[in-house]
Amino acid sequence: MAGRSPVNLSAMLLSLSNETIARAAFGKGSAQQQRFLLAMKKLLEYLSGFNVVDLFPSWSFFGEISGLRHGMERVHLEIDGVLNEIIEEHEGKKFDGDDTNEDLVDVLLRIKRSGEMDLSLTMENVKAVLLDLFFAGTETSSTTLVWAMIELIRHPQVMQKAQLEVRKVLNGKIRIEEGDIHKLLYINQVIKETLRLHPPVPLLARRLCCETVELAGYTVPIESRVVINVWAMTRDPNYWEDPEIFQPERFEEKAIDFGVENFEFIPFGGGRRICPGISCALASMELWLAQLLFYFDWEISGGRSPQELDVEEAFGLTLTRKNDLCLVATYHE
Repeated sequence: MAGRSPVNLSAMLLSLSNETIARAAFGKGSAQQQRFLLAMKKLLEYLSGFNVVDLFPSWSFFGEISGLRHGMERVHLEIDGVLNEIIEEHEGKKFDGDDTNEDLVDVLLRIKRSGEMDLSLTMENVKAVLLDLFFAGTETSSTTLVWAMIELIRHPQVMQKAQLEVRKVLNGKIRIEEGDIHKLLYINQVIKETLRLHPPVPLLARRLCCETVELAGYTVPIESRVVINVWAMTRDPNYWEDPEIFQPERFEEKAIDFGVENFEFIPFGGGRRICPGISCALASMELWLAQLLFYFDWEISGGRSPQELDVEEAFGLTLTRKNDLCLVATYHE
């Protein structure tokens, strides 16, 4: 990875995120893993693209004419088929009694067979959990890390402080271990500030209003579908000092309870529908960012200044950078 040629960090981080979650879900060496990831990529492209039917639901015929409906149905069948093969593969495994070797599919199938936790799981439930895991945990994590690296490059003093912390904590070690993560306080602040300035999901999924309410002078009728603008909330000067400035130190003395008490900061959603994978996502992003900063020094190619690194965003379900991030990595001795 290290050298004078730029590396596509966006592609590498997305691959890392996909492979990590796929291994946790399906186990090591699943024959269908790559097929599933390719099918999920196609599905995300359909969901992220502009569709006139979203603006005019009554124009359902447009989905037929454009081929959108047919394309999505084809991808759905492909994903469903791959998941069926993965589940059949796991059902055919001989369990050796060592639950440390279980992946998520194994756990879900065990719960389904035994009726543990008073849950009545169907195969459709199992597939839905797997889809939720990939939707929520792949591109969101890699996107956050890309924005974190962009902001660190654009703010050399923050980069220096973060690298100094990692290398001080790991003094004498050759690799970062899980037990080191809780010591990386500034890395945690960098991740939080990145989530604030560049929330991976800028618009939370639509919520159905259960009763008519008055909100900020507006009447929201019952059964209205409400979209929450997370991007605007985290840049609101009423709640954040200098909201447009990347400043991880703002979290030094400000304890944040995502979506439970601090509803001005809900990158993982809030309330009963808050993302259940918060702890895992934060730990993974902190670990990966710490590894990038511990092993390598980073710079922009072509001798450009840090401020020349663009922050143009792309349209989609997730708030990705319009162009892939390519940086030069030099191995740190």
